[in-house]
Amino acid sequence: MTDRFEPSRESTGVAGQGEPMTVPDLATWFGREVLPLEAVLTQFLSRNWRNESDIVDLRQEVYVRICEMA
Repeated sequence: MTDRFEPSRESTGVAGQGEPMTVPDLATWFGREVLPLEAVLTQFLSRNWRNESDIVDLRQEVYVRICEMA
């Protein structure tokens, strides 16, 4: 078993588990954790979706769902 570093709420600037995130916390988290994966998501959608014109809308829908779940 490996030890995992779990930063405290204060060091990350985001709400703890089970606590709602504020809009600034969500924006910070989204920019740090989700946006760097945009190219990978776009590539996945392009390989798995026939209509290329839908890719941007699908990516946006994924982002909305991620934010709602956060």
